Amino acid sequence: GTAPDPRHWPDLDRGRGEAITLWPRILNLPRDPAHASRGLGARARASGSGLGVRFRSGGEAWGFAMSGKKLEDKSRPGADLIVRLLSSGIASGLAETATLPLDMAKVRLQVQVASATPVGGGVAAAAAPRYSGLFDVLYQVGSKEGPKGLWSGLAPALLRQVSYSSLTFMLFEPLLETVSRGKKPEDITFIERLLSSGTAGAISITIMNPTEVLKTRLQVPVRGRRPDLEETLRQIHQTSGVRGFWAGVGPNVARTFLVNAAELGTYSQIKAFLKAQGVPEGVPMVASSSFLAGLASAVVSTPADVIKTRLMDQAGNAASGGGVRYTSIAHALLDPKESIWAREGPAALYKGFGPIVVRKVAWCTVFFLCYEDLKAKLYGLN
Repeated sequence: GTAPDPRHWPDLDRGRGEAITLWPRILNLPRDPAHASRGLGARARASGSGLGVRFRSGGEAWGFAMSGKKLEDKSRPGADLIVRLLSSGIASGLAETATLPLDMAKVRLQVQVASATPVGGGVAAAAAPRYSGLFDVLYQVGSKEGPKGLWSGLAPALLRQVSYSSLTFMLFEPLLETVSRGKKPEDITFIERLLSSGTAGAISITIMNPTEVLKTRLQVPVRGRRPDLEETLRQIHQTSGVRGFWAGVGPNVARTFLVNAAELGTYSQIKAFLKAQGVPEGVPMVASSSFLAGLASAVVSTPADVIKTRLMDQAGNAASGGGVRYTSIAHALLDPKESIWAREGPAALYKGFGPIVVRKVAWCTVFFLCYEDLKAKLYGLN
């Protein structure tokens, strides 16, 4: 057949006030004369792959991008959800595996002074810290425990991160659309991005808190020996019951809200800002946005992370000869005699800040680079 008459093609508004005309030959569309008689409605949007266009003709809907990457297929409502789930799940698994030794170092730095402090409010001389810093932890654990020590807690960490990240990214965009009341991406405020991303993370981590408890317990040796998964499960259940698996859920939710608000909110906002300045999308844009997102996340979330780690570390301690030092978030943070800041000073709330910054920056960079690339490749599939 012949190409449809261009007069049947409506002008498209790209959101900046100027109109453009689409020519079928440029877009290499199917040359079906029936399209011209029925009329072809089209909408355009700015995307990371260039100008993205969605067409609807009769009951058929399909997507097209000028770079050749396919957009969401609106005739299959679940397609976009599946892409987000797969992309975030695979990317978070890769990022978690690559940076887990840094997380292990952070946990050991955060609990080491607490282990030397006597339980019950008694006064005693604190033992010298076992580790002097990030590189000392990595060196000692690597030389004495090998790769298993560096990647201790990998199984629950992967289960937690993949499930949690997939659920968070599945919830983020619908929440953002609800909070922003359907605004255009360029009109969404930073506060709306923070609220949406923080809420998505808080809901997800509440469900996945048991995996966080298991990971933390597996990363901290008990009497010089690292427990296995089955033993850890038994100790937590015997000591605290099912509630023990939700130990530290309060500070974990607070921390995760802050982390996600800082990570997703900052990443999304910086990326939108760079796009508005005409910066082309690619590795430099994603890497710089990820770096600043990781830094912001570490600054705002470390105090909650320290409290969360202490509460999770003591889950099951009674069964292994340890004790319960903190009874609640308020006790750990506000008690005038036994809180973290009262015993160890305000700086203790930023214990492990070095590895947290390094890990957050590394994790965000690996994750967002993989996520954006995987998402583009999955949308490119037929």
